[in-house]
Amino acid sequence: MSPALPIIDGVTGIVNKVVDHFLPASMSEEEKVKAKLEAGAMAQRMALEEKSAFRNFVLDYEGRAKEIPKTLVWLRSSIRPMLTYLIVGAYVCGWMGIRLPYTNMVFTPEHMELLKPALILVLGFWFGERLLTRSGLAEAIKGRKK
Repeated sequence: MSPALPIIDGVTGIVNKVVDHFLPASMSEEEKVKAKLEAGAMAQRMALEEKSAFRNFVLDYEGRAKEIPKTLVWLRSSIRPMLTYLIVGAYVCGWMGIRLPYTNMVFTPEHMELLKPALILVLGFWFGERLLTRSGLAEAIKGRKK
């Protein structure tokens, strides 16, 4: 199901209310139904055209996947996973008290406090905010008890 359908249904509902409000009372029921159908079809057509125009704008601006070099596609698609690995890895290293490779840096409690919101954002991106709040994982990471 297209994400635009609930929007179109909402627009159609609004159009029907507007048509009901502005149609003369002397109009027959059949004419009112016909006017509502025509107005709804016009609203749906306009909404789909707008969605299509926006999609074409994005494709023209960013380029189609077949036009973009493979290395750039790979780089763009690796940003979120790499940030995830870095943030989770840093948090685990800090939690376990491991020195970072090639440095003598050990995470301090201040560093860990800065990493907590980043870790919650990363986990929220991959697993969803509901899971974090319902499981209590976000509160556990923050160090708060329920």
